[in-house]
Amino acid sequence: SEEVGLSPTSGSFAPMEKESADGRFIVFLTADSLSRTPGAVVLSVVTPEGRAIYSRRYSASDLGSGGSTGHPILTVLVGLDGTVWLQRVRSDKGDAWIEVDPTGDLAGVAVLPSGMHVQVADGTHLWALRMDSGPRMLIRYSVER
Repeated sequence: SEEVGLSPTSGSFAPMEKESADGRFIVFLTADSLSRTPGAVVLSVVTPEGRAIYSRRYSASDLGSGGSTGHPILTVLVGLDGTVWLQRVRSDKGDAWIEVDPTGDLAGVAVLPSGMHVQVADGTHLWALRMDSGPRMLIRYSVER
């Protein structure tokens, strides 16, 4: 998947835009200009015709970065089923992917080992390509509730 958005060292944030693979949804992630809290974002999902599906504000603590001074999101991925997945800034535990359900509610977090690049997702699985020093492999992870 194409990674766009954050420069992790500078904390600056470029808005992100992604279209679903089937063209039914366009997702926008922008800094929340109305929030006084660093790292707050607005996630908006619209149809190609411009009809809003939802628009939600999330604080940095909602996204699990608890008081981070920079923007917490690296990548946006639109799931096959209308879910939206937000890759949080990497930690020593691996790469955290935040699942937003098709109504805009935060549904959970999946932590994948470092070196995994998520290619496709839905509400029940993440498919990731292993890009570390070993052979490249496509691995399916189940999302547990």
